[in-house]
Amino acid sequence: MEPAITFGQEGLITGCMAGLLDGTYDVVVIAVDPGQGAVLELGAQDDIMLNEQLTKALNLSPVIAKSNPNREELLEMMNSGIAAIKSDGQWFEIVNRHLTAHRVQTQ
Repeated sequence: MEPAITFGQEGLITGCMAGLLDGTYDVVVIAVDPGQGAVLELGAQDDIMLNEQLTKALNLSPVIAKSNPNREELLEMMNSGIAAIKSDGQWFEIVNRHLTAHRVQTQ
């Protein structure tokens, strides 16, 4: 909340990254791929650090047919499995591994 946190927005991604470099912004929240492109364009690879734990969020929803007699049990099984891997840190390890592999392939 103001004044502790102030939000700003630039017209271009490079403007956001330039603001990060010159101290206008403390943090920039942006999609990884365009953000990395702007960092490269500015030649700021050694000056900007990516938080690997927060590089991407994707919401997926399980879909189960309403006519499936086991729908409640299946949904509970998925929900409890996801909760378990989030609570012990496996979720972030999996996400980080896949994002790292994606970056290697796309660079």
